Formats: sequence, structure tokens, C-alpha cells
Amino acid sequence: MDTPGLREAYEASQWDLKGMSYEQFSLALRGTRVEPVMVDGKCCGALVIAGNELHACVQPHVRGRWLSRRVLRLLDAVIAQHGEAVTRVTSDAGRRFVEALGFEKDGELYRSRKQWVSHR
Repeated sequence: MDTPGLREAYEASQWDLKGMSYEQFSLALRGTRVEPVMVDGKCCGALVIAGNELHACVQPHVRGRWLSRRVLRLLDAVIAQHGEAVTRVTSDAGRRFVEALGFEKDGELYRSRKQWVSHR
């Protein structure tokens, strides 16, 4: 049985996977946390979490609409647990997005310690 959001994350990442099959993608993500990303009640990708490293794999038709309070809580939880979150970007749009979230470039990685959701 598929992990919820994994197939959608694979489909959203096709352009960057250099011919990797779904089975290879699934094996590569074994041991990571895959959190489905929902828009309008439909799964449109996933947030992949491995320790303090995060990757958003969302389908193009929801870009600009998928960042929810739930996703920000997941980001905050990673930062609370590890002191920071890190990610990598492969496009200018990705760079602009993570910079808007408070990530700063550090070599090949982007790092953030910014908390987004009030924990009252």
C-alpha cells in the first residue's frame, strides 16, 4: 500500500528525478516522514522530512496555494526539535519561496530557525 502523498510527490518531482521510477523513489524515501499536502480536499503532493531536512514536492497546479497552517506547524516542529530546518532548492521559484519563509543560503543548503505558528 502506498504512503499517502508519496505518489503525488513523485509525480510533482518528475522533472527533477532524471528517469527515476516510482519504485526507486519510494525506496529512496524509506525511513523519511512523508506528510501529505492537501488543497481543496485533494492530495497534491507531500512534505518529506528526514531529521531536520525538509523537501516540498507539490504538483504545479497548486503552487502558491498549498502552504497551510498545518505545513507551517510541521516546519515549526522540525525547528523546535532540531534547532533549525534545512532544505535544498533546484529552481529560482524554489529559492524565492524558501527565502520568503526565512531560509538563508549556507553553501548548498538553505537554513531557517524562524517559527511561524503561535503555540499558545
